[in-house]
Amino acid sequence: FAAVVLGIIPVLLNCGIFFYEVALVAPWLNCLPGPTRHDWPVSIAKAALGLNAFAYAFGGHGLYPEQIREMSKPSQWKIVVMVTYGFA
Repeated sequence: FAAVVLGIIPVLLNCGIFFYEVALVAPWLNCLPGPTRHDWPVSIAKAALGLNAFAYAFGGHGLYPEQIREMSKPSQWKIVVMVTYGFA
């Protein structure tokens, strides 16, 4: 029972803070539609860079140490990253 209570309290606190911040900003008072993008993506390279950023943010960062460990020359990791991002 104590574990359930200790699990629910932080969730309720986070939800309360979230709704407080939304009410504080009041986005419904001056909500304008965002810009429309008819030219998205600008290029294949920019789209690849964006997908690469999402892949890193949602789990790719855990692969980097593994990739470094598997390299025959781990000291060249900086060059690998610069070349990889240089294509985009």
